[in-house]
Amino acid sequence: GVYPEGHCENLADNILCGDGVGCTVDICDLAAQRCTNTPDDSLCDDGVGCTGLETCDPVLGCQPGLVPCDDGVRCTDDVCDESAQTCTNTPNDAICSDGTWCNGQETCDVVLGCQWASPPCGSAYCDEDRELCHSQPIPTVSHWGLIGLTLLLLITAKVCFSRREASHA
Repeated sequence: GVYPEGHCENLADNILCGDGVGCTVDICDLAAQRCTNTPDDSLCDDGVGCTGLETCDPVLGCQPGLVPCDDGVRCTDDVCDESAQTCTNTPNDAICSDGTWCNGQETCDVVLGCQWASPPCGSAYCDEDRELCHSQPIPTVSHWGLIGLTLLLLITAKVCFSRREASHA
């Protein structure tokens, strides 16, 4: 017979209880005379361990599982070996690198994630371009300009002082 939505009276009505979701078990609950649509996760299992444990959502159907090897650490390469049924989480320092030499070598810790080392030069001057440490800064164009100005002033002062001494002699 035709019943209001969700109503059923016998097991032959199971076909009327279908909700269109492939992973629900659709049956007529005779005691309640109502259709039940019970999610069954086993109907979603793809048999592949590396895809995680799939689940059945009673509205959306089969949902992918969480990748079982994801350790939640951003800097590890997480790999699932289906044949061995094992996971490896290999640290990848390159993921942590900020590309700056003077602030230290960044590394990946498999538990703590990206870790930053002490700067390689400590309190010494760090030359980022050459990736070297120096006890004093290497003169740059602006330094040479300052040195040149100082030399010019010293030479001018020497010339002036020499002329002054010559005029008093």
